[in-house]
Amino acid sequence: MQALVIIDMQSEFNSAHDAKTKRSIINQIKKAKSDNIPIVNVSYTGCGDTIGAIKKHLDNYHLVGHTKKNMDNGSRGVQYVIKKFEQTLGEKIEHLIITGVNTEACVLDTCRGLVKKFKLTVIKSGCNSSYYHEFGIERLKGIGANIK
Repeated sequence: MQALVIIDMQSEFNSAHDAKTKRSIINQIKKAKSDNIPIVNVSYTGCGDTIGAIKKHLDNYHLVGHTKKNMDNGSRGVQYVIKKFEQTLGEKIEHLIITGVNTEACVLDTCRGLVKKFKLTVIKSGCNSSYYHEFGIERLKGIGANIK
């Protein structure tokens, strides 16, 4: 089984407002809902709410879990929410679809904490950064994440 992970799509991050990134993540949310797979929404404490375009698509979906973090690496919170989904659904989640901002920081650090326990597929168009997006993508490849 797989789950979608959305990292830091919040109002205080400029890169979260990129139209292409939002559109790609919304498409991933629609696919997750259609396939009835869990979604984990990760938020950086103190960086605003999840942006409206994303929040609107998460609202009222029965398989959404939220976690907060106070550093770039949100992997512990993701693992906690995944474990709760596994208990509720009675299925093991082995594959995570990763989206969010900022590619070279929060996305990369969270993936570093997840790559030993899960197969990771990073949706390149569903990630963005104000600074070093391509550098982040290359580093994600280097830790073993699949890039789609």
